[in-house]
Amino acid sequence: MKVSKFRAILLLLFAMSLIAAACGGGDDADDGGDTATTAASGDGGGDTATTAAASGEAVEIRWFVGLGAGTDAPVIPQQQAIVDEFNATKPLGENISLKLDVAPDADQAATLMQTQIVGGNAPDIAGPVGVKGAAQFFGGWLDINPYLGDYDLSDFDPALVEFWNQGGVQLGLPFAVFPQVLWYNQELFDEAGLAYPPAEFGAPYVDADGNEKPWDLDTLRELAMELTVDSNGLTPNDDGFDPNARVQWGFGNMFNDFRGNATLFGSGNFVDADNETCVFPDEWKTAANWYHDAIWVDHFHPDAAFGDSEILGSGNWFNSGNMGMITIHTWYGGWGTADLAADFDVAAIPSNAAGTITAKLHADTIGIPKATSHPAEAVEVLKWMMSAEIAPRLAAIYGGLPARASAQAAYVGDPANDLGFDWNVAVSALSYPDNPNHEAWWPNYLESTDAMNEWWTELTNDPAADVDAGIDAFCGLLQPVFDRDA
Repeated sequence: MKVSKFRAILLLLFAMSLIAAACGGGDDADDGGDTATTAASGDGGGDTATTAAASGEAVEIRWFVGLGAGTDAPVIPQQQAIVDEFNATKPLGENISLKLDVAPDADQAATLMQTQIVGGNAPDIAGPVGVKGAAQFFGGWLDINPYLGDYDLSDFDPALVEFWNQGGVQLGLPFAVFPQVLWYNQELFDEAGLAYPPAEFGAPYVDADGNEKPWDLDTLRELAMELTVDSNGLTPNDDGFDPNARVQWGFGNMFNDFRGNATLFGSGNFVDADNETCVFPDEWKTAANWYHDAIWVDHFHPDAAFGDSEILGSGNWFNSGNMGMITIHTWYGGWGTADLAADFDVAAIPSNAAGTITAKLHADTIGIPKATSHPAEAVEVLKWMMSAEIAPRLAAIYGGLPARASAQAAYVGDPANDLGFDWNVAVSALSYPDNPNHEAWWPNYLESTDAMNEWWTELTNDPAADVDAGIDAFCGLLQPVFDRDA
């Protein structure tokens, strides 16, 4: 397997730390004897008890913030309050303290943390961090699973625990989640005489006449065709429909690259299990053709020109009131629909042709760099941060739905979190996350993403494009980019 230079440095540092530990020197924890850390209590709450070191040495755990949310001025004092509470209450004993380290520039946070790691000054805890942010340090996260002991995971959906097991490494616990749901404009459905899509995942679609059909992508397409209208009130199903005079669209997938769009058809990645060979998942081949047809044949999905136009909110399609359905995450609520006059709600994500539902997930966790000098103590602090008492408060700082099931009812019931849609649908979506995630690591991450975007933009902007030929050519374009990650 090829290993990137950055990953090689991380592995080298990790090996050096092991050698130093074996020789009895090298870091500030070694001059007073062996450390001894007890396992967390089994209730998963805040009553963990840890002995920092048998000799009574002090251990400071540094919490690095900047890979995701957390650098905005208003939230820094809220994070500091959590740190102050830890240090005042000493939940893990007198000898373990916590220090907040917020990156001064979020855009440079990953570079700063990489510099700290290479310089032998790795943070002990880092986050919140999403999948994309974590992918920048692929191979550099501690597998916390051996340290969890009897930590109670029953408050988490098992699918969410597995979500953070990436490349065989449990790099974190479920923390703050932003599920994807289908948003629909109720006014446009009413005007078309269409029944609303189902709120229950796995339930059928029941049309206005009471007839049932599977709630799948074929049914989504049928509704989208009926919701697409030109200036004469005609739909793509009507003779004389003019796609160049559309004033309303049935469906759109906003703010996504191709991996994000394709995940509606199933989870996957463009890199094989060997982490170096380009592959094109079969479900995503179907997706490429479906989206191209949706734009240029069925006309229910905007092309780039319409998508950027004022009639579709200059890119915020659903907010314009001229879009029937979109798929997007809960972080869109509030600001995204601020100017939408029509009533709206959210519904379940439809299944693919095989009956599989994939509701792609944006989520944050807090991880531990493999290069930390205090892995056992860092995991104990992490357990405290992810406890039933602390984690929901932390998630609220970043505007995320708590991943802990026991905290979700309070979040959903809080009027401050009322964003105009049924939160219960979003909570249900958490059982269907994409794994691999649509932002998962792949070789030469940024350059690979640029290459994919260029390929997909060219295909979707050409109504006569041979999509199958484009699919066949894709790995020929991407494999050399992968190969440069060596």
